[in-house]
Amino acid sequence: DLTSEAAMRMVLDRVRPDVIVNAAAYTAVDQAETDVALAMAVNGEGPGAIARWAAENDAAILHYSTDYVFDGAGAGPYRETDPVCPVNRYGATKLAGEQAIRDAGARHLIMRTSWLYDGAGRNFLNTILRLAGERPELRIVDDQIGAPTSVGWLADATGRILRCAAAVARGPVDGLRRYARPRGRKLMLPGGRQDTSITGLLALVFLAALLARGLNILLLPFSVEYLTAE
Repeated sequence: DLTSEAAMRMVLDRVRPDVIVNAAAYTAVDQAETDVALAMAVNGEGPGAIARWAAENDAAILHYSTDYVFDGAGAGPYRETDPVCPVNRYGATKLAGEQAIRDAGARHLIMRTSWLYDGAGRNFLNTILRLAGERPELRIVDDQIGAPTSVGWLADATGRILRCAAAVARGPVDGLRRYARPRGRKLMLPGGRQDTSITGLLALVFLAALLARGLNILLLPFSVEYLTAE
């Protein structure tokens, strides 16, 4: 229960981990606009509580964060050192979690990632594929650019980091990394790019679905500004 520091400490005291991987988060981006208290408790205060225990018990914490800590106004891929400026509640709560971990003084690594997808579980691609089987056409935002990241690739990257004990478990860790490139298990995008729009990504997914399932769908792209105006 990431909303209860006492409950988390009880578990951590029993397990006594050397390294804590925090993959838990409040991820309902739209709902976070109204469910602010719970989103902040899970994304902002919870990681801080874990990190405080880690600092007190000589453990390290690896924490997943998000590209939502930026405002999206950049012209290219973000660097770890770029200024943060979240524009929604979800991004603000995730940024609060990052800062809480730093303030706790624990050895830590924060991994910012984006556009996670996988064949199982709840994620954007699976939701869209489900809707595509129910509707003849879909209206999709087309002016957002990002780096689709495979959950499997991110898990593999995490495993590689954890196996480098000198870098994480036994050595000083105090850092921020961007892990949003499907390198090892590359998602092939047009022109060899590793970033794309949501519509560009879905066009590839629907092409694969058409070949595999006979699924046929019409994509109707539109801009965020148009959505806001409506």
